[in-house]
Amino acid sequence: MVGADDADTDSLVGGVGIVVDAPRLRISQVDVSPNPPEFDTLAATMTDLRGKRIVLTGASRGIGYQSTKRLLAAGAHVFGTARNAERLNQAAAEFRAMGDGGNSGNSGNRGNRGNRGNRGNRGNRGLFTPFVADWADPTAPKRVADAVAAHWPAVDILINNAAVQVWKKGWHVEGLATFHEHFRINVAAQHELLFHLTPLLRAGVSPRVINVSSGAGHLATLMNEGNDGATYKFTKFALNGLTILWANELKGQVSVNALDPGWLKTDLGGPNAPGEPEDGGQRMMEIIQLPWEQTGKFWHGDKELSF
Repeated sequence: MVGADDADTDSLVGGVGIVVDAPRLRISQVDVSPNPPEFDTLAATMTDLRGKRIVLTGASRGIGYQSTKRLLAAGAHVFGTARNAERLNQAAAEFRAMGDGGNSGNSGNRGNRGNRGNRGNRGNRGLFTPFVADWADPTAPKRVADAVAAHWPAVDILINNAAVQVWKKGWHVEGLATFHEHFRINVAAQHELLFHLTPLLRAGVSPRVINVSSGAGHLATLMNEGNDGATYKFTKFALNGLTILWANELKGQVSVNALDPGWLKTDLGGPNAPGEPEDGGQRMMEIIQLPWEQTGKFWHGDKELSF
């Protein structure tokens, strides 16, 4: 099997400091300072992302978790979603433990303009805002976009990372229910979130979109490696197509690229994968550092791939 990215399982609402995707919105913020040794090590290898406003889906584990750690260490502010509230709450606590403590309450930042981030933020300090959202719910992308708009006046980077996967032998074994559910989560939700966040991205500073795809979505994989995992392969192939079309739509305004993080030991990749989740986080940092003019392409970190 080729490729792996982040996924979340059943949603559990609860826990201190969690943001629940509900009509009465409450946003809690985790203030992270990269002073501990782990953050010092990460920050030493990072580009400076201080004040960058980043929306990242699937933030609670795997590639999303590893990427969030690195983004926070580089000083970015991350609005991170996941559908499992308990796991997201745990991740937020771990991000807090990596720093100097945290704060909670209504983060707002409605007065922010440009790429100034949080003015009260001291030094090279990242802020993590958790938000529970289940991409199987057709209303979730719009509600996430509305929450982000209430939080920031602009977005600099959108990372479409969350996904689900089954790996069975062909369409008839996987069934139509799997196809429809996974297409919604892996493709439609990514498209809708980008659609609703487009105005905020256009207002961002050198704005980027990174769609986390997979080697399973390569055209060569579809043609040469049989129909095991057919639904997953198709959704990643479709996500690559969305990347090309969105890059065309937003050319000169927003850079849009796809990332193959590699086959990694995440929940999706399984224990036999050759790479570690940390590798996915590093590939994410590499693609973020590409020249903004690079758009409509497929990358493994900073190495260009064919679709």
